[in-house]
Amino acid sequence: MLFQGFESVSYFPHILPNGFGCSIFLASPFLCLLFREGGRYKVAAWVAIASLTLVLWCHGNPGSWQFSYRYAMILLPWMFLLLTANGTAKITVSEISLFAVSVAINGMATWLFLWTEQIQP
Repeated sequence: MLFQGFESVSYFPHILPNGFGCSIFLASPFLCLLFREGGRYKVAAWVAIASLTLVLWCHGNPGSWQFSYRYAMILLPWMFLLLTANGTAKITVSEISLFAVSVAINGMATWLFLWTEQIQP
């Protein structure tokens, strides 16, 4: 969930997502904004994220054929609280850039899985 990277291959596109999941922060660099300072619900949100992550890790198996970590969907409400409460009220260039990179990475992974033969079960 945190450390699995992409696979390096000698042909285009030269990096491939692992079919058994990869780091949630590599798949969505936008989530790095979770670690910004400030926020009203910071402690409660991090306690909820840590508790839910512990339960998810006790499951012991991320499943099969997925991009990133699909079970982390239950963390999104708490991550949303952190993202909206941390930082400034105005959207910055770095936030837009991280969001664009996240969309591009997920778009590439979707394209590779659905419309090519490079990532198949």
